[in-house]
Amino acid sequence: MAPRLAAGGWRLAAGGCRMHPYASTDEALTDVLCLSKGMSFKNSIAGLPLGGGKSVINADPSRANKPDLLRAFSRHVQDLGGRYWAASAANHALGRNDLSGGRVTVQGLGQTGGDLCRQLHEVGTKLIVADVNEMAVRGMLERCGATPVAPDAIHAQDVNSIAPSTMSDGINDFTLPDIKARAICGLANNQLAELRHRAALQERCITYVPDYVLNAGAMIWPRR
Repeated sequence: MAPRLAAGGWRLAAGGCRMHPYASTDEALTDVLCLSKGMSFKNSIAGLPLGGGKSVINADPSRANKPDLLRAFSRHVQDLGGRYWAASAANHALGRNDLSGGRVTVQGLGQTGGDLCRQLHEVGTKLIVADVNEMAVRGMLERCGATPVAPDAIHAQDVNSIAPSTMSDGINDFTLPDIKARAICGLANNQLAELRHRAALQERCITYVPDYVLNAGAMIWPRR
């Protein structure tokens, strides 16, 4: 599907941003072109009227000037007048493009929840975890240095984001008032007990990424 034309004939492109200390400008350019090509395929296979867009920032994300760099980057994105959408739930809810140094809760440490913890740990996220399976919790403590809490207290932790990755209906009348996170982005199916909880999250300015959006890739991942 061809990308949609914006005002003035410009095509729209969407894709995220990577911050990395590249060895040279040529290396950064090669990477961003490969990334944008991949986004072209992703947007096309998803049936979106968007071209593939990607951006990179040639810098060390662990440096103290990261907020200044992201603000400068955002000004450049704004100068494009909406022709490029830098997609990121973390950016929308937390004002950042990654979760390095942030705090995330993961409830449910099965195959998907466990792998999510691995990926978050690799980028420097501090993990708070819960599961009824004590062996799974112990393993996550050893591999990722996670902090364990009781399953009935996981939703109330003081974190940036929570990732429900277990049974359905985890966001309900009982848990919702205690949620302190600014974003909910997890792998569990049907996380809201009732549709009205979507409006309740919106009223509290909590960004919610529906499971059917987050898990859509499972339907297009090659079967083995």
